[in-house]
Amino acid sequence: MPQFSTPEGVRNLQAQHSSLGTLCGVLERVADDLPSDVKLCSVAEARELLADFIDNVRREAGGTLDDAKIATPGAIGGLFRERRKDALLAEEVLDALNGYVAGERRLNANALGYLLRSFFDRIHQRIALEREMVSRIQAAVESARPRAKEG
Repeated sequence: MPQFSTPEGVRNLQAQHSSLGTLCGVLERVADDLPSDVKLCSVAEARELLADFIDNVRREAGGTLDDAKIATPGAIGGLFRERRKDALLAEEVLDALNGYVAGERRLNANALGYLLRSFFDRIHQRIALEREMVSRIQAAVESARPRAKEG
């Protein structure tokens, strides 16, 4: 499970947020280009970033995305469960993009665009929530540190 209260944990989380921001930007470009102007290089980049995200969440979860197999209490556990839900949705997005590239068109352009937008909107919301939580944790850690006496 990620550690949000250590400097290394915060840096790792910031790197994850940066990567997710890139993913969301790529997905937004693909959604904007639907139905006819989609660049396959953008889809390939999105597929790679989605696979990396899913792998990272699995690694954090000890190889599983099944909530029943991992008990993580408290607010951090809630965020972690939300990450796993995001990874499950990412698998659906990846599957839809794979189908799109293969020409299967399981979803029409409107449905695919909606799926992409719902995913990156969810990710943006989670990033904002995690940043707020990290800010609160850092403030609590800072206020708990002993203060040097003046004078």
